[in-house]
Amino acid sequence: MILNYLLKSQELRNIYVLNESYNGFKMLLDKTCFAEFKNFFFKILGPLLFTTSILSIFFQHFYNLAAASETTSLMYQAMAAILSWFSGIIGTLIMGYGVAKISDSKESITSFFYYYFRDLLIETLRAMGRVSLWFLLGILTLPTIYWGFKFLYRGFRTAICYYFISYVVLFDDDYKQGKKDALMECEKLFKDKLLLTFGLLLLTQSIIFVLELIGVSHNIYTSPFVWIVLFLITMAIESFIFLFFYKYYQERKKICH
Repeated sequence: MILNYLLKSQELRNIYVLNESYNGFKMLLDKTCFAEFKNFFFKILGPLLFTTSILSIFFQHFYNLAAASETTSLMYQAMAAILSWFSGIIGTLIMGYGVAKISDSKESITSFFYYYFRDLLIETLRAMGRVSLWFLLGILTLPTIYWGFKFLYRGFRTAICYYFISYVVLFDDDYKQGKKDALMECEKLFKDKLLLTFGLLLLTQSIIFVLELIGVSHNIYTSPFVWIVLFLITMAIESFIFLFFYKYYQERKKICH
């Protein structure tokens, strides 16, 4: 009887997980998301094209300097990683500005950057520090097996939840008024949907990774036309993914509050 109960429970759990995954991936193809995307993308295309072009020229020059200087290549690589992360925050702010604009915000892009840049930077660093701490504890206690895997799981869980830090910083009114902690809010919203959220992140980030891998062999100097085409395709897909996860975040917020 106990075995039959366990088998039935596992079967029901598998059906539930498959149903949740199906609903989540179906959201990715939601018609309303596509309908809003066109308006959203053209509002951010200009700022994205401008900033990405400037950053691409800067990075290309930076990498040329790194290649010419063998003695300080490690320092250049570290600086390049920091600058790449920094440019990612800028891209997030531009896409957040696009979401604000389709919500009839009257705020200019400069004031939007001024208002949110510091908070987004601080909360991102907090999230990175906490995730790194859990993984470090997991590695250090790995010989104990139980505590090692427990800490590693906690790091994995928080890494998934903290992906939505930018949405809390940019779109949560309670956070803006100092009533919420961004990290705690992310865990509250997504800790019960780890499998579904991980599946969505794995799919979307794999697509972005493949596009960026293709774009590595082209730059704005050697093949400007190919670079522009790849840029438009990559930015369109990344923008759609940002808009999709914004809708997913809003849905979780309605359910959990």
